[in-house]
Amino acid sequence: MLVLFEDVISFILVIFAWFRLYDNINIDQRIKRYFACAGGVIAAILVLDQIWQAIFTICRITARIDYILNVLTCVIYFLVAFLILIIPMQRLKKISLVNRVLNVIILICFGVIPIVNIWKPVIFYHSGGYMYYTNKYIYYIIAEYVMYMVMVRMYYSRNYLFDRSDRIMLLFAQVIVGIGVIAQIVYGDLAASWNCISICYLFMYLALEQMYAKIDPVTKLHNRGVYDKILQKYSGKKRTLT
Repeated sequence: MLVLFEDVISFILVIFAWFRLYDNINIDQRIKRYFACAGGVIAAILVLDQIWQAIFTICRITARIDYILNVLTCVIYFLVAFLILIIPMQRLKKISLVNRVLNVIILICFGVIPIVNIWKPVIFYHSGGYMYYTNKYIYYIIAEYVMYMVMVRMYYSRNYLFDRSDRIMLLFAQVIVGIGVIAQIVYGDLAASWNCISICYLFMYLALEQMYAKIDPVTKLHNRGVYDKILQKYSGKKRTLT
């Protein structure tokens, strides 16, 4: 198949998130830039995946084609690591400098491994047009997913005024990425993994959009709509609201 329509659908989801991000006047401009950058990285992953598929479909498989496919896959995995690296680059307030630097160093290591893999098969290699995993691949993928979970917990949950519905949205985003990891490990389905990352990106943006819609831009506290919702929730109940 020359075109992977899963990638096309994922690309549309990223563009949809971009348009919502551009039109949203509540979200801080600095956060907008980081989310736009993350969307650009995901778009690049999807484009490279399409190029990989086109080369695999059109070209006769030789050692040189295997090398090109391997390079493309390595670049994609590097971009995935860079995508996670964008999270600590946001320089949010409630994270110490030591933790931020340590996290960046760890994520840089995740990015270096795919680059080394171009010349030495550390986590995977290509032969006959197909991708084969080494014994270290599963540890690399699981460790990267755990690092993503830690980043979301450390940088998003601690720094934003997320309520229960926003946190549920973030939880679904993490579960979706986990499904993509399972698809990679069990079935070798990389396209499904990139689709899950795109859906995760949309969910994380929607959680952020929902949160900013509940915050007063001047006081940075919850706005009247949130308090009305709380009052409606506890109306008719004998509770003291302070």
